[in-house]
Amino acid sequence: VNDLVRKAKQAEYLIESLPGPDPEEEKARRLDELETTMEKADSEYIKALDRASEPSPYARLLTKAACHALCLFLPRRRVASPTRTITQGSHRHPPHDAR
Repeated sequence: VNDLVRKAKQAEYLIESLPGPDPEEEKARRLDELETTMEKADSEYIKALDRASEPSPYARLLTKAACHALCLFLPRRRVASPTRTITQGSHRHPPHDAR
């Protein structure tokens, strides 16, 4: 019998030491904080996606420089055309026929 009483008192002590349910106001406040945190994270994620989708000015400059370098170093060949000779590899385009 003493063992049962002692076990009952231990169980009662453990139950009393458990945290009680949060008041509704505390739950609402924590949910609001969580929602604010999630909105901020979503906003930062969208901004990061926007930045990643646009090439940086440095990347645009490197691409432009690479294109110009290719135009300078690619061999130029003359291709016969029925009306005119076209230089391939040149970054300059022949004028369009005015019709």
